[in-house]
Parts: sequence; C-alpha cells; structure tokens
Amino acid sequence: MHTVLEIFRELSAIPRPTYHEDKVADYLESYGRRIGCTVYRDEKNNVVLERNPKNASPADCLILQAHMDMVCKGDPGYRYNSEQDSILCVEENGWLRADHTTLGADNGIGVAVILKLMEESQVGYPLRAIFTTEEEKGMGGAKVLSPKYLIGKYFIGLDWVSSRSTCLSCAGSVIVVAKKHPKRVQPQGMIGIEIQFGGLSGGHSGTEIHRSGNAVRVCANLLSDLMQKDICFEIASIEGGTATNVIPETCTCVLALRVEPHGQLLRELGNPALCTSLNLPKQEIVSVSYRETPKPELVWSQEDVAATLNFLCSIPNGSLISEGTGKEFTVLQSSNIGKISLGKELEVTLMARANSEELLSAVYEDIRDVGQLYGMEITLLSRDPVYRSKTRGKLLNQVLDIYRRQNGVELKQEIIHAGMECGYFQQKNTELEMVVLGAELRDIHTTRERMELGSEETVYHLLRELLGKINTEEGR
Repeated sequence: MHTVLEIFRELSAIPRPTYHEDKVADYLESYGRRIGCTVYRDEKNNVVLERNPKNASPADCLILQAHMDMVCKGDPGYRYNSEQDSILCVEENGWLRADHTTLGADNGIGVAVILKLMEESQVGYPLRAIFTTEEEKGMGGAKVLSPKYLIGKYFIGLDWVSSRSTCLSCAGSVIVVAKKHPKRVQPQGMIGIEIQFGGLSGGHSGTEIHRSGNAVRVCANLLSDLMQKDICFEIASIEGGTATNVIPETCTCVLALRVEPHGQLLRELGNPALCTSLNLPKQEIVSVSYRETPKPELVWSQEDVAATLNFLCSIPNGSLISEGTGKEFTVLQSSNIGKISLGKELEVTLMARANSEELLSAVYEDIRDVGQLYGMEITLLSRDPVYRSKTRGKLLNQVLDIYRRQNGVELKQEIIHAGMECGYFQQKNTELEMVVLGAELRDIHTTRERMELGSEETVYHLLRELLGKINTEEGR
C-alpha cells in the first residue's frame, strides 16, 4: 500500500485548478474502483466512494470529506501552466514545499489521507468518502452535492490547516453588489490629478479583517474630509481591490481640479496629519502619492459624488463584533469593501461574514439599508451558511480522547472567521455530528505554502484508530 505522502505525490502530478478538475476526478474514480468501492460522480465532477456492507443502514454511515481543487500560483517570472503542469514537491528541513508554485496541500493532503483510509478499511458499517470541486472559488461542488450523500451519523472534514487543533465553527458569508448609475457632466476643473492610497497590508477578509485597513474606505474617508474643508474637486474615477475576500491594499482615484484649490489639495496630501483620524490598526501606515494627469473628459455630478462618499464612509466595514483579547481574540461579525469600480457607473462588491446566522442577517440588513439610503441598487449575490460543531457530541469526544492518548497533549478547539464547505453539508443534514481536522500547513494559497512532514501521519493515525473504535462499537 502507498503511504499518505506517496498518494499526495501522485495527486501533485495531476493539474487540478478550480473549474478544471476532470483529470483529478478521473484519478479518484479509478482509484475507488481499484480498491473495490462503489463509485459515483455527478455533473460537477464531485466523486463519492462507498463501502456499504450488506444489511448496514445508510443512517449509520461515517463520512470523510475533502476538496480536490487547489489554488494555483507560480512565482513571478516562473513559467507555470496550471492546467498542464505538475506540482514538483521538495522535502526540506522537515517540511514539504513546492518548487516555485503553490503546494496544493490545501486540500490534497486531506484527499490523500482519505484514500489511504478507504483503501485499508475493513468496516462492518457504511463508510463514504466525498471529494468536492470548486471549493476555492465559491464552493460550487458542495452547493450542488446531492443530500443523499450526506445521509449518515458522523462526518469528518479534512480541510483544516493544523494537526494540533480542530475547527469547531466557521463563519457564514454574504456577497453583496451595490450599483449606482450616475449623472456624468463636463468638468469645471482644468487640472487632472491621480491619487493613490496604499501601503496597507491587505490580507484575507476573514482571518485578517481586524489587522488591516481597507484602502477603499481610506480613500472615501480622506476625500470626504477634503470636501468638508471646502476643497472643491470632481471625481472622474475610483478603482480599488481585487476580490471580495481580499482586503484592498491600494485604491486610486482621478480628480478634476480648478486652478485655485490645486495647491491647497497638494498641501493637504503632503500633510503628515492627514491620516491620523482614520482609526486604523496600530501597525497600519497609509502612503499617499499623486501625479498630474490629462484633464478628465467627464466627471460625476457633485450630488452623486456626495452620495457615493457618504455611502462608502457609512457602509459596515472591518471587524464589527468581536470577543476576547490577545490569543483568545475572535472576530464574530465583519464586512469588507472588496472591490470598487467607479467610471461610467459605480459598482461596489462587499463580503460580510458572521459566526451565527443571526449576525449574518443583521450585517446584510445594515448594508442594504445604508445602500438604499444613498440611492444604491443592492443585490445579494450569494449566501454561504455558518458551520457549528456539536461540542458535546460523541464523535468530538472520541477524537479528543484519541488525540490526547496518541500525542500526550490536548487537541485545541478553534473558531475561525472564514468560510468552509461544512456549512453546506450541515445545512443538508442537520443531524450530522461533524469534526474538522487537517495536517499542519503554512502560507496556503501562496508559493510559500508548506506542510510539516509527519503531520499527515498524525491525522491518519488518529482517524485510523477512530474508525476502528467506531467499527467495534457500531459495526454489524
């Protein structure tokens, strides 16, 4: 039999970017048939492997789950075709990394652990493995997975980033688009100025939301401040952000100015005190740069400029509700102005998160109400559900007990302010007892991604003993 790491290396040879999972789905389907599983594959390329003994009830099933796609990135200047090229794994100083690309241990190592368990398991009760697609870009596979595959008693997700903890809860999220169709007029100003606000750390809009300032919000606040100082300007465009789940690091605006306020605005932009009133996290420092540009052909009406800045300054943004301090600090509700495009029309995309459905509804309603107040068209694009483990469930207690005996320390229990597929699975079967585990990973979604060697075996041995225990207690 292969080791977990050998199976992972086989997976790494198969290109598997999101939306291009056909080849890895073929591999999983073939692997399942070779080890004697019943295999199912749906229109989204989700693959399900089953071992279902005679006279066993599907209601007693234990489900193992991981997603097969990965974030594919290469170092700048490195020739890498994510749809054709393999991942080259390198062992170094006790860690596994990739050569100039993302590693794909998120979530390939979870897939490998499950395949190893399915290959060797001799069970007297139903065992099912679910491998989903499109997790990295919208959880498309989890959304459409048939509820019949979630019939069961226990569920173990392998999409976690630490072998030293388990995830008890993840945030749900909403993605909202706000649009405005402005009146565009000839500029009164004769000078064009492009201003860029930057220097912020950015990061993940869930896990880093309390650590980073938002460049779009900074831009709106500072322009609003300039307007209150009677510095007359007209806005031609604002651009900022790259994705809804990323905090914008920079935001750029183009203004038209009359000759008279030109010097005053430049003096304000060079004033060190300009950014002191923004209430940014302590480590954040805003940089402001500018250059003259050709005069814009069209600008927004002053009425639309005022409404837009009021909207951007008033919309919920950043960490909104939290609890604890220091290492125990947890964000429970947040919102991120992810992208803005203000040219021929205004389009703002926001992603709000919360660790309860009530808080998620509340932040969406706040966004909707502020948008309507300032004449925005508000559209809810998607809503991903919250996940919460049953903290007194039999499955979690068994996992904690086995981990303690195998490793001599307690398995930490964590809550994260980010999304996971588990919310969709729990939504489709609210009776499932669920636990989320994983290998020890660092810097996922970057070319610095790495996995601590041996941590995959920690997870594997925990689950192997767990399956044996459940087989003894509940097997037929």
